[in-house]
Amino acid sequence: MSLYKYIAILALMTLTACGGGGDGTTNPATPSPTNGPVTGPSGRTYVGLETQTATTLPLEGTAIRQTGGTRDTATVQGTLTRPTGQITVTDGTGTLTDPAGIANGQATDGTATFQEDTSLGGYEYLTVGTLDYTTNSGTTTAIIVVGAVTDTADMPPSGTATYTGTTTIQEYTATCQCEHVGTATVVADFGTGQVTATLGGFTTTSTNPNLPVVQSFDTVIVADMSINGASLTGNTVITELNGSQVTLYGPNPTVQVQGTFYGLDHAGHPDEVGGVFLVDGTGAVMGVFVAD
Repeated sequence: MSLYKYIAILALMTLTACGGGGDGTTNPATPSPTNGPVTGPSGRTYVGLETQTATTLPLEGTAIRQTGGTRDTATVQGTLTRPTGQITVTDGTGTLTDPAGIANGQATDGTATFQEDTSLGGYEYLTVGTLDYTTNSGTTTAIIVVGAVTDTADMPPSGTATYTGTTTIQEYTATCQCEHVGTATVVADFGTGQVTATLGGFTTTSTNPNLPVVQSFDTVIVADMSINGASLTGNTVITELNGSQVTLYGPNPTVQVQGTFYGLDHAGHPDEVGGVFLVDGTGAVMGVFVAD
């Protein structure tokens, strides 16, 4: 199944907006009411991607890329200028710049195309889409999570926050080529600098008509992600079935985890979080999670 179909499944999910949660005891933002713009300790006033205020938003994020049979993760950067909507997005290999911005869910510059998932309601600071481009290595399709990144100076020094949202996971194993759509709970401890995402409640479908649906796992734990500025990195992805750990991808797989915090809420925590993970060996499991 193509990565484009993979992002289309994300578009079908209904996301629950919870505003980031947290204990609200550290790094307070202003103003104190729970409406209106939020200004962080850095002095930056946060506005969402749909703002019509004249501003240029720095964009950051992460991607799962596939070029032929090769998969990896990458850091995404760019800018979004309002009110014109001019957007630049790059994963370090392919770059898109569209002066007219995203129209009807798509931006293109003739060499690269970004197809936005316009149905991901409830997210103010991030979006998900596909970035397609061609290089000498072939055609690349990158599923990207990108948005208005939280300023490093506005990251709280302590406290915790819990984010809820959704996930889509693609599994490639000998017994199942399956797609798992479920929920995501992301717990961030800003004092220790550690983040864990617990993914579950899956609805599973087979993406290969010659293979049946196999419930290879019912929980995925993306554990021990480390906070560095507003970015997340890690190399621990645990798959479980009925409370026991299962291995789906052979010995010594390559594990890549990247994520990013976005925006700022009135409690002084990043408002949203999103990331990607890839476990690649004799089989592969890769996923996207977004939450607020």
